[in-house]
Amino acid sequence: MANIRPKEGKKGRTWEARVRLAGAPPLSRTFPTYQEAVAWVREKEGAITRGANPMTTADKVLVSEVIEWWRKSKTVPYNEDLRLEGLSHDLGKFSVKALNHDRINKYMKAMLDTEIQPQARKKKTHALYDGDRKRKYAPSSVRKYYYTLKKIVEAHAWAHGYPLDQSQFKKQSIPKAWGNKKERRLESDEEKRLFDALDGCYVHKEEWRNLLSFALETGMRAQELLLCEWRHLDTQRRGLFLPSAIVKKTGKHLEGLERTVALSLKALAALEAHMATKRDDEPRIFWQWSGSGPLGQTFRRICKRAGIDNLTIHSLRHEATARLFEKNKLTDAQIMKQTGHTELKTLLGYYKYRPESVAALLDCLPHGTSRPATTPRTSENQQPAERSAGRRRTLPLLSKKPLVWITTLSQSACDSRVQPPRLRQADRQ
Repeated sequence: MANIRPKEGKKGRTWEARVRLAGAPPLSRTFPTYQEAVAWVREKEGAITRGANPMTTADKVLVSEVIEWWRKSKTVPYNEDLRLEGLSHDLGKFSVKALNHDRINKYMKAMLDTEIQPQARKKKTHALYDGDRKRKYAPSSVRKYYYTLKKIVEAHAWAHGYPLDQSQFKKQSIPKAWGNKKERRLESDEEKRLFDALDGCYVHKEEWRNLLSFALETGMRAQELLLCEWRHLDTQRRGLFLPSAIVKKTGKHLEGLERTVALSLKALAALEAHMATKRDDEPRIFWQWSGSGPLGQTFRRICKRAGIDNLTIHSLRHEATARLFEKNKLTDAQIMKQTGHTELKTLLGYYKYRPESVAALLDCLPHGTSRPATTPRTSENQQPAERSAGRRRTLPLLSKKPLVWITTLSQSACDSRVQPPRLRQADRQ
C-alpha cells in the first residue's frame, strides 16, 4: 500500500510518500508538492508490480559503473573497448538518468566539432601516413559512439530491472553512417603504374599481381580475399564459395551472408598463376599476408612508389563494383550477389558515375571510339530499291474471319459520330 502525508519544516510544507508492498523493501521519499509525490508512488508501485527492482534506479547508477559492468559481463572487441574508454572519460560522472535527450544530442554535436588530439608519446610522423593533419571525428565514428552508449545503457537497465526515460534515445539527430563517401577510382594510367610499381617489391611480386588482378575482377573485400580457401574453389562452375564465417557481418544482417562469387576468365587466370604458391599445410589461397594490417601497409608503399595518392586496398572494391555497372550486362540483383551487398542504397554508393563510359555504351561502341558521321538518306539520293525497301510494309492478314471492332470508350464518351471502321471487300469474304 502507499501513504502520502504532509510534513512541516524550515522550508515550509513538504509531502512524504511511502510505498509498502509484499515481497519488496519499503520505500520512502519527500517531495515539495503533492502531485510529485503521487507520481512517484504510481511509478514505484507499477515497477514493483512488473517485477522491477525499485532499489536500483537510473538516478543512482553512473555511466562509468554501467561501462565496468559491460566489460566484466561481455567479451568486448578492441575497437569497442576504445569507444567505451572515451565514453567513460566524457560521460562517466553522469548518472543514467542525467543522460537526457538534450545532453546526448549536445554530446554528439560537440564530438563533431572537436579536434582529435595527437598522441602524447608521438615522436615523428610516418612517411606513409598524414598523421600531422588536424582531424575531427567523422560522422560514422560519432554514430558508433552513440549506438555503443545506447546498447550498454539499455542492457544494464534490462538486467537490473529499472525503467529508463523513454525520450533518451528517441528522435535523436544521429549522424549518417556514410557521411564521408569516397569517390576514388583509378584514373587514366594509374592501373598500369600500380602494376609497374610491383617490380620494386622485395618479396611477393607475382603474388601481388595475382591478388590485385583478382580483386579488380571480383570486388571482394580484403577480409574475404585473405580468408578464402582453395577447397571452396569450383573451376567447373567458375565460382568461389565464401562461407558466412569470413563474410563481413554488420547491423541486423548477421546470418545467411554466404555467397558464391562468379569468376571471370581474368580471375581464373590470376588463380591459375597463383596456384604455383599453393602449400599443403595452408588452406588459404592468399596465405602470404597474415591480415589486413600488413596488406594495407604494403599497399601504401606500392602506391607511393607509383606516385598515386589517396588510394587504399578497399578502393579496388569500389573500382571493381563500378566496372560491373559499366559493363551494362548485369542486373542490380546480380551485382549485389557478386559483391555481397545486402542493401541497394549501399551498392549504389559504390557506383561512381563516369559520363564518358555511359556515352560509349549509348553509342554501342567500345570505350574510346566514336561513331563515324554519316550523311542522312533522303528521297533524292536513295536508289529505287532503297526507296521501296524503306516504305512501310503491310502486315499480312492473319485470319479471313470478319474483324470484331472493340472500343474501350465509356458510355458517356460514345456518341453518334463514333462508328466502327468499314471492312474491305477482301476482308468480308
